[in-house]
Amino acid sequence: MNYMEDCFAGAPQEFLICITVHKAVKVGLTSGELYVRISLDKMTKSTKSFPNTENPFFNEYFVFEFHCTLTELLRLTILFELKKHMTYKKNVVVGELLVDLHSVWNQSNHGYFKKWGRLEAPIGDNQPPENQPNEPHGYLQLDLAIVSQHSPVSIGLRSEEQDTQNLNKWSVDQDYDDIEKNLLTNVSSFAPSNIRYYIAFYRGYFVRQSNYMIQVSFAGFNGKTPVAKNTTTPVWNHEINFAWMYPSVAQRFLILILTHELLQWKCVAEFELSLEEIAFKGTPSLGPTYLHLYDPVNPMIYVGRLLMELRSEMLKDAQPSHTLSSKTVPGLDETRFWHDDVYLVEFLPLLGHQIQTSATAYKISARLAEHSSNVLEGVLRTPLDRFRSAMNSKSFRREAPFRSCMFRVRLPDNRAKYESDFFMLDIVNYMRSELDAFKVFQLKHPLQDDEQAKCLKAIVGNILTRIKEGLEAHRFDHDVEPQRTTWDINRQLYLLDYFAKLPSELHQMKQRLRSCFLEHLDASIAEVVSELQRLVAEIGALSSMARTQDEWPEMVLSLSAGGKDLGVCRLNAKLFLHLQSGNSDLQQETLCWRLRSFSFKAIGCTHTCPNCGCTTAIVSGCLSIVVERERKAFLSSISDDWTSIEAMLWQPNPAQTNFLCHVYVHQAKVRPGGDKKSICDSHLRILFADQTCETYTSPGTLSPIWNAVITLNMLSLPGGVNLYLKNPPLLSLELYNSERSLSEDLVGMGSVAVSVISEERATDSSWEEPGGFAWSKNPMQKLQRLKHMTPPPLKWVPVAKKGSVQAEVLMSAELIELSMLPTGQDIKKEPHLATGIPVAIRPNMQNFVLEVFFVGLRNYSKSSMSSAGKRKIKVMMGDLVLTSGPSTARVRNSINFLVAYASGVVVS
Repeated sequence: MNYMEDCFAGAPQEFLICITVHKAVKVGLTSGELYVRISLDKMTKSTKSFPNTENPFFNEYFVFEFHCTLTELLRLTILFELKKHMTYKKNVVVGELLVDLHSVWNQSNHGYFKKWGRLEAPIGDNQPPENQPNEPHGYLQLDLAIVSQHSPVSIGLRSEEQDTQNLNKWSVDQDYDDIEKNLLTNVSSFAPSNIRYYIAFYRGYFVRQSNYMIQVSFAGFNGKTPVAKNTTTPVWNHEINFAWMYPSVAQRFLILILTHELLQWKCVAEFELSLEEIAFKGTPSLGPTYLHLYDPVNPMIYVGRLLMELRSEMLKDAQPSHTLSSKTVPGLDETRFWHDDVYLVEFLPLLGHQIQTSATAYKISARLAEHSSNVLEGVLRTPLDRFRSAMNSKSFRREAPFRSCMFRVRLPDNRAKYESDFFMLDIVNYMRSELDAFKVFQLKHPLQDDEQAKCLKAIVGNILTRIKEGLEAHRFDHDVEPQRTTWDINRQLYLLDYFAKLPSELHQMKQRLRSCFLEHLDASIAEVVSELQRLVAEIGALSSMARTQDEWPEMVLSLSAGGKDLGVCRLNAKLFLHLQSGNSDLQQETLCWRLRSFSFKAIGCTHTCPNCGCTTAIVSGCLSIVVERERKAFLSSISDDWTSIEAMLWQPNPAQTNFLCHVYVHQAKVRPGGDKKSICDSHLRILFADQTCETYTSPGTLSPIWNAVITLNMLSLPGGVNLYLKNPPLLSLELYNSERSLSEDLVGMGSVAVSVISEERATDSSWEEPGGFAWSKNPMQKLQRLKHMTPPPLKWVPVAKKGSVQAEVLMSAELIELSMLPTGQDIKKEPHLATGIPVAIRPNMQNFVLEVFFVGLRNYSKSSMSSAGKRKIKVMMGDLVLTSGPSTARVRNSINFLVAYASGVVVS
């Protein structure tokens, strides 16, 4: 799923389900007319019948249209039924195939190309009358694709085995009639076998009192629990079981929580469970664990939690009965698997900016599940600098001593299970920082392939050392008290197997750089960097704290002003845990009580990407979740930076730090369609803390070049510089079109992390090599210097609106610590705008002179060209940007075409 498709996962859009039924083989019937019936969400379509063969050929194409969200679409399952036409009685189902749309969407091109599906016995029947008990039901060959409104343009279906470099090559060696090599299921990861699933629902805890019932759906199976009447703590102790093939293209369980209201059953919560996320190359297993449930209409509303368990066992039967059964089971004792503990959740807001409101006061609070904190109130102020836009942006700054939001919550203590997750997060963060520094090294030393290779080998070696230290410290095979579940065991074995193989892969990367010839070294460096980026994505996916088992409720920060909700910030609560470890060497770094920027999104925002353009505020503050009995140890661990005066009252050490902020804005690129008019008079607005400043307006172009340096003087931020070094704050961007004829002049919004440079590093952070250092033969020393360079290198920052990227801005920003206090006349200095980005980071721009020769024009005169045509030529030539020097003939032909198009004459 690419960036845009993922962002619009929660927004209704148009979808096409494209299906081609090619043929069926080995159906076991030699007489009668066979056809395929396709069922999808109460819609059915059928192929023509094919007579008297066990290998019928259909080759028919079908399209189903949907208008819904991506989440709703991926819950659907397509049912293919191979049926035999009967004259005097109901048509007989020979075999059926169920395909989960989620498995189709997960393919590289959102589709299957000439894949074979194994036909199974119909659900609810033991065997069709024509088949013997041990005979197969045959195979069905299909094309299946999902096309969304935001999908990239594709020429057509292709095999997912083809990479992007070979798209223009016709595949001549692929045998699509080989069933074993083209099965829908992934047989390489797990041998296909019949498996029986057991799903047990024990009890629940809900906010509202009502009659509760649970319905679970999977691949045509629908099971229900008994009704628990008039309660907030229903107890079911009910188990549902059925047999199916694993692995299969049906992977999703849908659990619905139903309540009886107004003489009908209503769905108040739902939860999707994917088998591929809980299998870990073994039989699927989950729990016992709590599933936290939210309102399907408003995800901010917490409904309750459900205690459940899923287990599975292999079956020896070749053709098990596809029937569903249920029974009552004994209750579950939670203390066998975990112990509950009381946690203190505390949120400390310090300052906020880019608050989209016209009100003069704000309220901010936090909540977790059904628990809420106290509400903090404050005054909103208008930024110092005057701005031209009509949008109302306010800021606030709380005064010391700072008051916090706090509340207590009882949650399962599963911190020992999170040890491996935090270790993998540390590995991912380290790899990303090293790769970012290496990119800067390549910019500074573009032609020194030998030194680049030495740096890259050192980076790979450091990553290898960290992984080996983690394996020796038993980061993945830790003991969990009091008892581990099957899911815990399978996940630990999976992680151990992955990281045991990873060192050999890193050794191969180092060997590739050592053994490469000098003339091919640049290509090898690019390949190793690409492999490291792939490993970052893989380990990041493994370290995802949003696990299905042992999940905590979502942390929600709420901001309101003038009696209206402005925005919410949804967070993974476990990332802010304080981990108390007996061995200090095993202590993991978390986000607990780290100063960071929290982005608040609009209440109605349905986008999933972090930069969707729906930001309503950015608040800097600290958040912690600490076991109540360990609060003293937590306070001692942060005593260097914070002092707790009393409960919910804090004083930073030091009280504040003075910074100088430089923002370097070079240019922007507005995407086609990113603005409603071809003439775009653009300017960029910068917001940070209680200050704001704008660039000048670049008239009449979609590619404005400002070459501007914005200086925010005397930024006094609470706390010491170490708080900002660990988590650099976010600076807000607003790109405007100053065309007053437009009803809405905002092109898009974005944010960029600033580079924080402390006073001790400022003396050794320039781009010029210090004396004697230029002759150093250690490239790693040069690499470490590049992590904190001033000025920071420019990068493209996306600017989005309503979920889609509208433009990119080439810019960077830095915060430099100031130790000397300013004089009295310089304290209240307004932001300053200047022209001239430093030469060290300025892009290499070249000017081209275009000479236009009008040749071969028939009946051409000055009066023959309309004023509209002249304006069009001026606009099109103004937006023409040349990055290289094309030939004069190509330039002449292009301009002649524009002249002819605008004036209505023909070029001979």
